[in-house]
Amino acid sequence: MLFRSATVSGTPDQGLTISADGDILIDDHIYYPEDSGGNTLDATIGLVARDQILIDDTADGNRNSELIIESALMALNLDANNQPTSHTGWVALGNNSGYTLTIDGSIITANGGSAGGYSIRNYNWNEKYSIYTPPYFPAEIGGNFEVITWEEVRG
Repeated sequence: MLFRSATVSGTPDQGLTISADGDILIDDHIYYPEDSGGNTLDATIGLVARDQILIDDTADGNRNSELIIESALMALNLDANNQPTSHTGWVALGNNSGYTLTIDGSIITANGGSAGGYSIRNYNWNEKYSIYTPPYFPAEIGGNFEVITWEEVRG
């Protein structure tokens, strides 16, 4: 755990969880780990922020028209005293009109999120998260959760 905010991007060598005591800023693509042959591993990535997960408006360095984030995103929306904030859980900063945002993983927040000026948004649940939880990522223990409602929205 980082006892401050963190800036993240890249491709790790293995599954990992980054937890920050403030915000997490995503400043470029985040990709799943790969082996030496370029094959995606069965490992997952988790980002846990005490407050918000922020996506930099120049995150792809203006090299591409799409920003790809392959990670589980969890924003707790808590202040330094563990009291709830009114902040949005995850926010795409700026006005990236014309860009595409793709999140492949999961999004977990108390207060929703905003894709800002991204004109195309792709949110994909990756089923590997139901099998491979990121290391030290908050998870169900002992089967205490039950599905109360389920809704699939097709675009």
